[in-house]
Amino acid sequence: MTDFVRASIRIAASPEWVWHILTAPEMTERYMYGCRVATNWQPGAQIDWNGLADGQTVTYVTGQVLTYEPHTMLSYSAIDPNATYPHTPENHLVITMTLAQDGDDVLLSVSQGDYTKVADAENRLGHNPEEGWMQLLAAIKNLAEQRC
Repeated sequence: MTDFVRASIRIAASPEWVWHILTAPEMTERYMYGCRVATNWQPGAQIDWNGLADGQTVTYVTGQVLTYEPHTMLSYSAIDPNATYPHTPENHLVITMTLAQDGDDVLLSVSQGDYTKVADAENRLGHNPEEGWMQLLAAIKNLAEQRC
């Protein structure tokens, strides 16, 4: 079984601008399937990804901020609050996003896991998270390079 899913993309933008896209609710809504991030970004704080369904605000993913190093690294735990498995810390996946300057570009990398330690791992992997991350990274790249 895969332990971590990984993806990366090169973006022609500054680390500051890519960071803004990753952390500003008005920007996350544009690439994270209509979800706005809700958190104060302090390590230990709750993080929620909220969207609208039938006119109601719904939390699709919840977790805890683990690391917040502006323009460099962001990590948080994540779990589907509607899942049937226990909502215990050991069932949270950890998402880590890193930004590295590469000439005039930024290399944005993401990892998500550890699938070997969470409940219902086979089903969670069956939703093809690597493909989902590649789609999200492409949308982030598009936003960053259009500077909109």
